[in-house]
Parts: sequence; structure tokens; C-alpha cells
Amino acid sequence: MSVAEHPPDDTGTGFERTPPHDIMAEQSVLGGMLLSKEAITQVVEIVRSTDFYRPAHQTVFDVAVDLFSRGEPVDAISVNAELTKRGEIARVGGAPYLHTLTEAIPTAANAGYYARIVADRAVLRRLVEVGTRIAQIGYSGDGEVDDLVDHAQAEIHRVADKRSGEDYLPLSDIMPGALDEIEAISSHDGSMTGVPTGFTDFDQLSNGLHPGQMVIIAARPAVGKALALDTPLPTPHGWTTMGGVAVGDELVAADGTPTRVVAATGVMRRRPCYELEFADGTAVVADAQHQWPTLRAGSGGRVHGLATTGEIAAELEHAP
Repeated sequence: MSVAEHPPDDTGTGFERTPPHDIMAEQSVLGGMLLSKEAITQVVEIVRSTDFYRPAHQTVFDVAVDLFSRGEPVDAISVNAELTKRGEIARVGGAPYLHTLTEAIPTAANAGYYARIVADRAVLRRLVEVGTRIAQIGYSGDGEVDDLVDHAQAEIHRVADKRSGEDYLPLSDIMPGALDEIEAISSHDGSMTGVPTGFTDFDQLSNGLHPGQMVIIAARPAVGKALALDTPLPTPHGWTTMGGVAVGDELVAADGTPTRVVAATGVMRRRPCYELEFADGTAVVADAQHQWPTLRAGSGGRVHGLATTGEIAAELEHAP
């Protein structure tokens, strides 16, 4: 047998094999996203559109995430309308296929588990692609051996980097913009440079909202975010309760404008609560650790401060 002759590939390792993927897992992930907003928040932390094997699934994923980020409903109807508007509905199999996706998942609660399957298959596909490139490097032999080995190692590390996340950029790419922003901040006179939120203390800290920023306002547990489950909350269309609020719902903000709920903690039970009555006659039941802005008598007159519901109740209990 000459060098140019090769026996047929009976080992099952030829390149004609289908790359690793799991269509049922991909369908279950998308079906969960179309059924539950909570599933979307789980899935987007695990997979990207490029992790899906079928291009149609990549398209559906991108549209669902886009609708979710805009605060719009995400279901088979809304995704179908958005795909139709973009002229891509035929590419994904039409409206019937979107309903097939919702029927493919046993329960939307498992969407995160299925997403990990999709992500793992995507890593295996990249590993196969890298293996092919490394084989080509070895066969070509163009360059110094040490350089070829370094190149091959870099290819493997790139797969690991994509597994851990694809949101990283080289420092050299982001530093120029960051330095420009720092210089701009240091040169202004302290006046408002962004869009004011209406919360004076926050605006003084941030100088308003600026393009490209993601501002997260949060607090650790038990510092004053809890209200009783039956506390009434106004919405643009009526009333709801604290226990009925879910991510994506709209409530009426303090200034009367609609605001969307972007996060909600679990229900806390077996915690001491008190009923507070305000000067205008309204009353509310709040957790003992809920903090309230107060105006109290001090050595230099009345001073503003914060007090928990429990502290207020204790002061009233011992008041003369």
C-alpha cells in the first residue's frame, strides 16, 4: 500500500460524523423560555445564541431575549409576531413550530438544567472544531514546532474561555473609553450630566443615568425591603398585593409613573410584623426589620434618620 492510499474509516472517527448536539434539549430550553419569564432569567446566565446547533433555534432565542430585555411579553404569540415583523418566521418553521417548542418541555422549571446540556454540547462542538484545526496544524508543519505547540494550546484554552463566559474583552480594548470617561467626570463642575431619576441622593452619587450603564440598586436581606403579603400595591390597571407581585409586573412608582418589577425575593415567613398608621390615616403591615425615614427630636432639634419597624414599636412601647 502506497503512502497516498488510505484504508476506509471504519473507526467512526471520520469528519463526516454529526457534531455533538441535543435537539430535544434545545427545544426544551426554548419552550421553557416561551412559558416562563423565570426560565429566561435562568437560561440567559448559562447559554448564548451561538450555543444552539440549529440556526432556527438561535433566531428564536435572540428574539425571546430581545423581547424580555424590552420588558415585553415572551410567549409563542409575541415571538411569532416579532419574527414575522423581521421577516424570519419562515426560517424557524412558522407559528406551528413555536407551539411545538412549548409542548416539548415537560416543565419550565427544568429549563436551566436543559440549558446546561445545550451549553455542554456547544463546548464539545468547539472541541471537535479545535481538534480539526490542531490536526491541520500538525499535518502542515509550517513554522517552528514550539510555536505550533503554543498555537495548539491557545486553541484549547480558547474553548475553556468560551465555556466560562464570552463577555470578557482585552483590557486594551476598554481602557481608552474608560480613561476618557474618567477625565470627563473629573473635568465637570458637579452639575447634573445625565438623566435625573428624581431621587436626589442617588442623583448626587451618580450624576444621573448615562448611556451604556447598568445600574443595580440592591440591599442585603433584612435591611428594610419586606412588606406583608397582603399589603396593597397600586398598578396602572388597579391593585395587587405584595404576595402577588412577580418579575415583569407593572406597579405605580412614587411619582405616579408605571415601573416594571425586575426582581423579587422569596416569601419570608415566621417573622415579627407590626401595623403602622401614618399621619394621613393610611396603615401598612411591615416586617420588624423594614427601615423607614424618620424625623426625631435630637439635641440640636429635629433630625432626619432611619429606624426599623421594630425600633419604632419599641420606642412607642416605652414612651411616657
